[in-house]
Amino acid sequence: MSSERALEAPFHHHQAAVAAVISLHEIRIDRLVIKKLAKRTPSKEDKRETLITLTEKGVEKLLEANKLNDKLSTEIFGISNEEATVLNDLLEKLRKID
Repeated sequence: MSSERALEAPFHHHQAAVAAVISLHEIRIDRLVIKKLAKRTPSKEDKRETLITLTEKGVEKLLEANKLNDKLSTEIFGISNEEATVLNDLLEKLRKID
C-alpha cells in the first residue's frame, strides 16, 4: 500500500504507540502539536489514553518527507521504491525456501 493511500483514512494512534514506533519523546510530540502538524485528543474508549492525530498540514509534511526519502533512496541505491519492493519480496521468498 502506498503512503498516500495509507493516509487517506484518518491517521490517529495512541500517543504511546506513536512514540514507540518513531522513537519520539513527549517533548518531540509537543513540538509537532505546537507546529500544528499533529493534535492530541482523549481516547473515547479509555480516558487514560491520548490519541495523536496528524493534521492536514502534518499529512502534507509526511508526504513531502516520503517523496524526499524515495528520491534519496533512488539516488543512493540506484533503484526505485517499486524495484526495492520487488527485491524485498524476492529475498523474502528465498528466505522461506530454507
